[in-house]
Amino acid sequence: MSAPGRFGRLIQRLHERGQERLSDAVGEFRGIGRPPIKGIPLQVDRNLSYDGPDGVFITDKVGISWLAKDVPTASRGDLFVIGSSRYLVEKLIANDGWLLTAATIEEEA
Repeated sequence: MSAPGRFGRLIQRLHERGQERLSDAVGEFRGIGRPPIKGIPLQVDRNLSYDGPDGVFITDKVGISWLAKDVPTASRGDLFVIGSSRYLVEKLIANDGWLLTAATIEEEA
């Protein structure tokens, strides 16, 4: 997950600065059977697209991205809460060891 030494620290700092500048919201993660984690910087992508064998297509899902140091993983049924909005995790679609992205469904209030 993390590179050793100076290079690893540089990569970690790069991801942290990027998340500081690109995050849209601060939210809460509620994992099944785990205590809630509050105050997580999150990137919200309402135009989530997938690269598939037939090209790129836009979905009706909402992408939520966060740093692995804040929440190491998420799985189907977990929940992100941003203000009064709730996003149910459908599946984890990206994880490079530093930044994770989940495809979520926005729940109706």
